[in-house]
Amino acid sequence: PEPFPDNHDCRGRRGGHGGCGHGAGGGADVEDRGQWVRRSASEYPRHGLLGVLGNHDCLEMAPDFEEAGLIMLINESWPIERNGGKILIVGVDDPHYYKMANAEEAFRDVPAQCFTIFLAHSPESYREAAQCNADLYLCGHTHGGQICLPDTIKCGPIFTNSRAPRFTASGHWQYRSMQGYTSRGAGASSIPLRFNCPGEITVITLVKGDVDLTDTTFSP
Repeated sequence: PEPFPDNHDCRGRRGGHGGCGHGAGGGADVEDRGQWVRRSASEYPRHGLLGVLGNHDCLEMAPDFEEAGLIMLINESWPIERNGGKILIVGVDDPHYYKMANAEEAFRDVPAQCFTIFLAHSPESYREAAQCNADLYLCGHTHGGQICLPDTIKCGPIFTNSRAPRFTASGHWQYRSMQGYTSRGAGASSIPLRFNCPGEITVITLVKGDVDLTDTTFSP
């Protein structure tokens, strides 16, 4: 294989729309997503292109994604080592529709003191992730509410399509000692409309050092 360039380290993708089961779409949609994966993988992120299944992604899709170059984390973990340090990316199956997320199983090979990034399609596994001592929870699914009142920071979105508390529906949040971020994503669901909820593609930079985790906008 060709060497990885230095400008990409690791990418994570949460499952999207279409496919088998209850979603609209089908074979053509799977093929389109396979092309997206192949284009992303061709840029050679240093530590791999990682993904988890979402509520429109059935298990039968995983081999196609993996053949295209995506590392699917289905209740399992993936190590990243660099300059003598190590973090674990922990990914779970869909916690929303299929309800197959198993954080305990995903953490089975994770050392107790290792820094962990928890990937899930939706924020609905936040309690289980915190019980397993996840450090950072990354997810999507909610679209940030998509239709929001003007003061979203104070009121939260009108509808979250999630069983998790409203404070987890968009942006940065904290539960106990675990930090979380729920991306609003770049698309729309059900109706092609966003109101007071602009789309986003999130880039998160990890910085080693001592930080104050007590200052956060959302906390239960």
